[in-house]
Amino acid sequence: ILKKKNEFFTQITLNGQKNLWIRDEMSINALRESGVVKPNIVLSSDAAFMLKPPSKDQVNILLAKCGIKKEEGRPLIGIAPRKWGSEDKAGVFARIADEMINRFNARVVFFAFHKDRDTKYINEICGRMTNRAHIISDRFLPSIIISPL
Repeated sequence: ILKKKNEFFTQITLNGQKNLWIRDEMSINALRESGVVKPNIVLSSDAAFMLKPPSKDQVNILLAKCGIKKEEGRPLIGIAPRKWGSEDKAGVFARIADEMINRFNARVVFFAFHKDRDTKYINEICGRMTNRAHIISDRFLPSIIISPL
């Protein structure tokens, strides 16, 4: 929360709640520092861990829709990068992805959960890679898009 008026609206909105479920301590601390003091704040796990895993058929359908062919013996590694702050980590992601491809003969798939901003960042990462990676940026249900993971 960077602007005072946004901090004010956050306080008004969240202090009126009975409970908040937050995924990490850093976010809890940021809320407290922003003046969110009234609701009971509970540290909880990410709701994605509660999703029912899809069937192998659903996974294969998703991969086929995205042009990713099944290749026996080659691991499929999913990465969901997010540009965070002003620090440029695209080169780091690119080196890690290249290393997984070179060392493990893996296929790397980047997931754009927030299509517009994540896809732009993923394209930046792929532009720095020496190998080819796949990108899944179409809108699917969360339970489907996490299936290859």
